[in-house]
Amino acid sequence: PLSARYELTESYVMQRPGWDIRAEIRCGMTSTPESFVIWGELEAFDAGKSVARREWREEIPRDLM
Repeated sequence: PLSARYELTESYVMQRPGWDIRAEIRCGMTSTPESFVIWGELEAFDAGKSVARREWREEIPRDLM
């Protein structure tokens, strides 16, 4: 069905003396009549400062599914 939606949110924290990193992740899936739409966002932090960010989106044809 076109109303179905999936979304996941995760957070990872790793610490030890002199080392403090965190990753925030969001991803999900929806659909249109023609394709499945998969998307994601990732942001990485070092000592609380954002050091990397990536977003992506991909459409996969439904091929009669």
